[in-house]
Amino acid sequence: MAAALLQAPQRAVHTQARSTAEGRAAAIHQSRPSSVKASPGQLPVRPEFEPLSRFAGPRVLFGRLRPLRCGRPRSARRAGSSAPAVSDEYDIGWPREFDALFEVLDEFLGEGAFGTVKAVRHRVTGKRFAVKMLPKSRGKKGNWEAYAAMLQKEVSLWTAVQNSHDKHIVQLRGAFEDDEYVYLVQDICEGGDLQRLLKERKTLDEREAAQAISGVLFMLAAAHDRNICFGDVKPANFLLEAQYPCRRHLVDSSAPKGDLVVKGVDFGCSQKLNGEDRLGKQTGTPLYMAPEIFFGWYGLEVDIWAAGMMLYQLLSGKLPFFGEKAEELKNGPKFLIVEALMDSKLEFTGEPWATVSDDAKDLISKMLDVEYNSRISARAALQHNWIQRYCEHPAVVFAKRDGVTSNIIDFPSSPGTPVSNNSGTDDHKGGAGGTY
Repeated sequence: MAAALLQAPQRAVHTQARSTAEGRAAAIHQSRPSSVKASPGQLPVRPEFEPLSRFAGPRVLFGRLRPLRCGRPRSARRAGSSAPAVSDEYDIGWPREFDALFEVLDEFLGEGAFGTVKAVRHRVTGKRFAVKMLPKSRGKKGNWEAYAAMLQKEVSLWTAVQNSHDKHIVQLRGAFEDDEYVYLVQDICEGGDLQRLLKERKTLDEREAAQAISGVLFMLAAAHDRNICFGDVKPANFLLEAQYPCRRHLVDSSAPKGDLVVKGVDFGCSQKLNGEDRLGKQTGTPLYMAPEIFFGWYGLEVDIWAAGMMLYQLLSGKLPFFGEKAEELKNGPKFLIVEALMDSKLEFTGEPWATVSDDAKDLISKMLDVEYNSRISARAALQHNWIQRYCEHPAVVFAKRDGVTSNIIDFPSSPGTPVSNNSGTDDHKGGAGGTY
């Protein structure tokens, strides 16, 4: 019954990648409505941040999370009152009880472009969490309302997705602020991230890769059900729930390795689509970006492309299309990445592809279909023969709960959670929340 409910609508899937630059560009360009067609050098104007009032952030107060109106910068004194307002005029409106509820531990978990991640302990229960610490100084130097809207949006979209599916999403447990920082308290996992595992192992076998990518697809299906584009699918943004291989296997190599359960984290690049609208703002990690992103007109399908790039990488140890130039392109101009995507075709030659199953190659081909309107969906990919072969329960119907928040945390009854010592990004040390 669950499998039937999850079955994606029938649609033709074109799996043969175009081999010429002209063919690929034409496929993307012709799929756009005439009103928004533009040459690669003429991207539509990027949409501005939506009004602050659109986003509802969470308010956590001793274990309860409830919707909160978005605050705006406060003046030095409240209107009609001689009493001074809070010392920081840049106030989002989130609770300021972080220091009262949590003790910051001397355990650095990671850093990124926007902040750092540290381990914390809840003062009442002793349970450990990770906290993403984002300095307000970044917003104070520029457009504070845009910066506040970005934080509100991240929290709003994160909680919206985790409310409909929690197994493959790192749970956001609370949002706080003080004069200097915004604090996002979240669960921490002991297994590090897929990027670390890939560096250690070079490649994964088909069972491991299927388990990992099924977790990614579960999270994407939950997000896409709510018309949310995750926007930055890559190995560094998916954490392992537990150490892999498990400790028993490390002691006795004949013992099973355990299951590879991954959880998505970091909704900083996520965006919400309204109806049939398309997105224009370029977000994510360039090497994993779908071709249509560079043309400034795209939708949920770009997450599937990035997941396909990831799956190819998990099985082979390298990304498709770029050959040996991936590191060079990573730090170079984006137009070089576009050229590589347009001039190359998807190939399964050399090691280890001779021993990889045809079903695995078929799924990758459907995920890396250059024509986004025929690219396989997350739900359809979960029903693919290759995923079904290696994953026991791939069929899940997600709950459609209203509202942004629902029973996020109850500190007094929460059991202990292991800590991640390394779960970072390609460019930074490990952390519980990807790139910030």
